[in-house]
Amino acid sequence: MRVTRKEYTTDVLNRIKELRIQYGYSQSKLAKEIFISLTEYRKIEAGEKPMKMRMLISILRVFRIKTGYFFRPITQKRYGKSTL
Repeated sequence: MRVTRKEYTTDVLNRIKELRIQYGYSQSKLAKEIFISLTEYRKIEAGEKPMKMRMLISILRVFRIKTGYFFRPITQKRYGKSTL
């Protein structure tokens, strides 16, 4: 099964939103933590603006999450197993 870029991006953005909520962060609080405006963050989370890798890394640092841990649920969802 081939995953499109849009599907994968949606999975990544959904995972970020899940973590944000799980850790008790509002969009505003997370935006401040990664030094961007609330408007910019909202557009990124909504998929209206592309997210750069350095921003993803900044978000993972805020939550103290390793990239492998972040991507594992996405990989399992798409491929049925963890490849990390």
